Amino acid sequence: MTGDDTTTKATTTTTTTKRDKDKHETRELYCKLNDDELLEAGKKMAERDREIAVLESKIDALKLNAKALRGEADRLGLDRSRLAIAIDSGQEPRDVECEWREPDDGFVMELVRTDTNEVVDTRAMKESEKQRALDFVNSDDEPTAPGVPPGVASTVAAGVAATADDDDELLPLETKPDASTTTSKRASTRRTFDGNN
Repeated sequence: MTGDDTTTKATTTTTTTKRDKDKHETRELYCKLNDDELLEAGKKMAERDREIAVLESKIDALKLNAKALRGEADRLGLDRSRLAIAIDSGQEPRDVECEWREPDDGFVMELVRTDTNEVVDTRAMKESEKQRALDFVNSDDEPTAPGVPPGVASTVAAGVAATADDDDELLPLETKPDASTTTSKRASTRRTFDGNN
């Protein structure tokens, strides 16, 4: 055999092997498991369940921790906003002792801060407070009123009753009749007197 024959034979063998590989391929296909393989698969599945449970617990713990951290961050943010407002305005809200006081006149209660005596709020009197303000009778049955000295109310009331005629309407003391009404009453009284004579 010559050298040329040997080279030709080697080339033919190589070509045949390459063609055989081209005819074969590997695919993932379902295969029936035997009893030992089924048992091993069950053990691995149980192990995966335990690993998943551990990871889920860690995730839940991280979520709780993240929620707590978010809440703390929000609280700090609110406090920072409060401090910024205090710096800009030069003042901050604090708890201050206040007192509801009844003014000398009117039926409006005033809320006064005790440190500066500044009125910070007002409200209408309650019915019970109005009743106390309008209660003119003390333990001695002496008419009294807010701002009126003892003895004055009864004297004023007696004076009004004594000066009122039977046919006249009682007027408040501060109400003054006009001049025409006074002149007319005097003229009527004079005519009546002259007629009787």
